[in-house]
Amino acid sequence: MESQFGKNIRKIRLAKGLTLKQLAEKLGVSHQSVEKWEKGITMPTGKRLLLLAEVLEVTQNQLYETEKNEEPDTVVISKMEYDRFQQALTRENELLRELAELRKEKIKDLEAERIKGGSPVENPTSVPN
Repeated sequence: MESQFGKNIRKIRLAKGLTLKQLAEKLGVSHQSVEKWEKGITMPTGKRLLLLAEVLEVTQNQLYETEKNEEPDTVVISKMEYDRFQQALTRENELLRELAELRKEKIKDLEAERIKGGSPVENPTSVPN
């Protein structure tokens, strides 16, 4: 599973015009190690992480940053926000059920009117909103 860290290494490496092998040589590791970092399988540690940032000419923080227009995988919200969200969903579901019942009643009324000889309704399920 590709991590944001791995995506950033790859993006920066490519922007610098470096191959996996070239970056690996500068870091004193195998190109397979760099490939594993980019894929999110493993992570560089300690001095290797410092050297990676130095070679790519970025800060360590930049290696971990999410792009501004990119949504994070996880969003943390408070219990109060969660409860409000759940209440809103519950209310929305109640309103949808009420709307469905009203539409059923309207269809029955139109069908009854058609049977009594009122205005013909060819397809009572296609009631306008």
